[in-house]
Amino acid sequence: MPVPLIADLNELNKQLKAHCESYLEHTQARQSQTVGERLHIEQPALLAIPEYQPECCRIISLKADRVLNLDPL
Repeated sequence: MPVPLIADLNELNKQLKAHCESYLEHTQARQSQTVGERLHIEQPALLAIPEYQPECCRIISLKADRVLNLDPL
């Protein structure tokens, strides 16, 4: 996909939404149903977006000695 020319993020979001909505009418190779029809079938099995984002990392404090051996505090 080429880099879109946009004025702001709202315009980018509108362009992306329009692209996604038009793709729902697309039929992929070796498929008899459109992407939208397949999404409609799969939608009941999709999970809701969590209310809070899960932590993507764990922060721990370490102490380094002169040769950079790391030990937990």
